[in-house]
Amino acid sequence: MKGFPLKFHTIWNKYFGESPINEIPPILGTLFVDTGIRSGTDVLKALALDARAVLIGRPILYGLVCGGQDGVRRVLDILKRELVYDMACCGLTSIDQINKDILYKH
Repeated sequence: MKGFPLKFHTIWNKYFGESPINEIPPILGTLFVDTGIRSGTDVLKALALDARAVLIGRPILYGLVCGGQDGVRRVLDILKRELVYDMACCGLTSIDQINKDILYKH
């Protein structure tokens, strides 16, 4: 499978202000979001913007440093719980139901 990793660096956020998740351009092909994922809400937004997968780095490292394997497990549990909660708030019961219609841009 061919894919396109989306990365934004902290310097982008510092000078341009927008969250990387809000800057996903329309891309043809598979999109893997590898930046800005800090919560289950971010996972939901990335999937709604047609991401095939999200790569979680920093939260996993924080969990590892703070609690080892159990810390990583806790971070993943929190992200999953937030994602399930946010999906429920949108009336969704399955990952397959996530689409751009759930997004609100102000």
